[in-house]
Amino acid sequence: MNYKSFIFAITLVLFALTINAATTSTTGDITYYAYISNLSTPHYLPSIINPGDVVSMSIDISNISNSVSMDNLNVELNIGNNFTGTDLNQNIGTIAYGDSKTAIFTFNVNSDVVPGYYPGTLKLTYLNNGQLITEQKSLTIPISNTQKKLDVSITPNVINPGNKTDINFEIRNLSNIPVSNIYVSWSESSGLILPLGTDNQKYISVIAPNSTVNIPMIVASDPNITPGVYSLDLNISYSSSLGTTNQTSKVGLIVGGGTDFELSAEMQASGVLALSIANVGSNKAGAVVVKIPRQPGITVSGTNTAILGNINIGDFTLANFQLKTALDNNSTTGSNFQPNASTTQKTPRPDMNKDFNIGNGNRSNSLVLEIDYTDTTGVRQITQKTIQLNSTTTSNGLTKTNASSTSTFPTIPVVLLVIVIGLGALYNQFKAKNSWSGFAGYALLILVLYLISIYLFSSDMVSLIVVTIVSLLLLLWIFRSKKDKK
Repeated sequence: MNYKSFIFAITLVLFALTINAATTSTTGDITYYAYISNLSTPHYLPSIINPGDVVSMSIDISNISNSVSMDNLNVELNIGNNFTGTDLNQNIGTIAYGDSKTAIFTFNVNSDVVPGYYPGTLKLTYLNNGQLITEQKSLTIPISNTQKKLDVSITPNVINPGNKTDINFEIRNLSNIPVSNIYVSWSESSGLILPLGTDNQKYISVIAPNSTVNIPMIVASDPNITPGVYSLDLNISYSSSLGTTNQTSKVGLIVGGGTDFELSAEMQASGVLALSIANVGSNKAGAVVVKIPRQPGITVSGTNTAILGNINIGDFTLANFQLKTALDNNSTTGSNFQPNASTTQKTPRPDMNKDFNIGNGNRSNSLVLEIDYTDTTGVRQITQKTIQLNSTTTSNGLTKTNASSTSTFPTIPVVLLVIVIGLGALYNQFKAKNSWSGFAGYALLILVLYLISIYLFSSDMVSLIVVTIVSLLLLLWIFRSKKDKK
C-alpha cells in the first residue's frame, strides 16, 4: 500500500474540515444565529386586525449556523399598553443548526385602540456554546379601521388528526343595534377539515346588541393532515337597520396537540423491568422521558429516568429499569410478576422527584410511571400510567439499574461506503484489472476515512461529503497511476 496516498487523503480531509470550521467561526465576540424569515410580515389570525380582536401571531425562527445549536431559546413579545397579552412568552427549547421552529403568541387588542401601526419588540435569549446571547428584533402590528359588527371565536381551538371534535362557534354582536337573518358559513382551503353530520352553513334569526349566540358543530380533520395552525374562512351575512352586510373573517384552528401511549412490560429473571412504550395517539411525541416517581413498596436502584427521544405515530421504543417491589406481607421472596398497563392520569404526583429507595412497610400492587413529552404545539405534557403488578411473590433489597433507549444506526455513511467501494471493485474487475490485494489496502483506507466521519464528527453531512469526494478522488488516482505504469 502506498503511504503517500494515505497521507494525501488524510491531508485533504483535514483541509476540507478546516475550511468548514472556518466558515462557522465568528468574526467578533458574539455571533447571532437567530433569523426570522417573516419578521416584516408575521402570520396574524385574523389577518385583518380590528380593535377588540383576539389575535394569534406566529413567527418562524431559523438557526442559520452551520454547526452550532441554539439551546434554551426563549422568545418574549413586548407590545405596549394598547394590547393585553394572553401568551407573550414562548420557551422554544433547542433549535439544531439548519432547523426552524415556530413561536405563537396571543394577545387582545384594546377596544379603544385607534387604527394605525403599532411597534413591538421580540426579545430572544439562548445559549451559544454555553454563552448567553440576547437579541432584540422590531416588528409592526397593523390595526385596521374596518368596523365589524359581529365577532367570531371557536372553542376549543385544538383538534386531533383523524378524530371528531365537538367545537362551538361563538357569534357576538359588538354593535348597539340588533342584527337578524344571520347566515354563517365556513371553509378550510385545503379541504382537510370538514364538518360531520351536517353542512358548513348555519342560520341564526336574531342576535341582540352586545349578546352572544353559540353554534355547536362536529368537525374532523384528515388522519394524514400535517399538524399546525389552519385558517377557517368565515362568511357572515346579516341584516340590520343599516341594511344588509356581508362580513368575511378568518379564525385559527390548531391541528395537533397531545397523544396517548400504550405500555407493555415484562419482569425478567434478573429483576429488570423491560418496558415497551408505543405511541397509539394521533400526534407525534417529542423528547419523550419516562420516570418512575416515588411510591410505596417500590425500590429503584440508580437512575429512575430513561430518555427516549421522539416517538412517531404508531412507533414504539424500549426502556429498562431494575427495581424491586413488595406485593404481599405474607408472601415469599422472589422477582417474577406479570405487569399489565391499566389506567392513565394527567396530574403529576407532588413527590415524584424525591428519594426512590423506599422501605417495604407500605406495600403496593401497582407501579406508577410518568411519561413527559412535547406535543405538536410545543407544549410540554405529563401523563401518568399505572401498571398493575399481579403476583403472589415479593421482591426485597436493592439491585443495580439499567435504563436504555433506542439507538440510531449510521445508515447514510454505511450506504455511501458500500457505494464507493462497490464502484471501485466493479471498475477494477472489468476495466482496471489491478491486483486485488492492492485494491483491498485502498478499500481499508477508505473505510478508515468513513469511520473518522462517523465517530469523530457524528456523521456530520459536511464531513460525509468531504470523505466521499476524497474517496472517489483516491480511487481515480489509484487506477490512473496503475494505468500510467502499464
